[in-house]
Amino acid sequence: MTDRSFEAGNRRSTEDLATLVAALEGDAWTTDTGEGWTVAVVVGHVAFWDRWQASLWSAAGDGTPIDWPESAADAVNDGIRELVEAVPVEAIADLAVAAAEELDTCLDGLADAQVDAVRAEDRGWLLDAAGHRDEHIAQVRSALESASARS
Repeated sequence: MTDRSFEAGNRRSTEDLATLVAALEGDAWTTDTGEGWTVAVVVGHVAFWDRWQASLWSAAGDGTPIDWPESAADAVNDGIRELVEAVPVEAIADLAVAAAEELDTCLDGLADAQVDAVRAEDRGWLLDAAGHRDEHIAQVRSALESASARS
C-alpha cells in the first residue's frame, strides 16, 4: 500500500501559509529574515518553488519529474530574488497561497505508481511540500518575533 501521508502535511502547511500571509501588514513585509532577505522575498520564494514543482509534475505526465542537480537551487534563488522583490506584497500573498494549493492538488492527484517511483528514486522531497513551506513559515515567524521584541 502506498503511503500518502504527505497529503495531510501539505494541506496543513498550506493552511499555515494562508494564515501567516493573511496576518501580515505594512512593515511586516519588509522585516529582515536574514541574509538580506525580507518576509516578502521569503514568501515569494515559497510561491516560486511550489509553482515550479507543480510545473515539473505537470511536464512529467504519468511519469516522474526530471532530475536536476540540487546544487542549482542557490543559483535559482539568487536569480529570482530581484523579480520577487519587484512584486507587490498583496500579489505575493495571493500567489503563494494559490501556488501551494495548486501543488497540493497536483500531488493529491498523483497515481500511487508515481508516488512509489519517486520514493524509490530517493526523491521524496518531490512529495513533501510541507517540509519546505514549514521551514520558511518558521523563518518568517521567528524574524517577526525578533523584530517585535526589539520594538
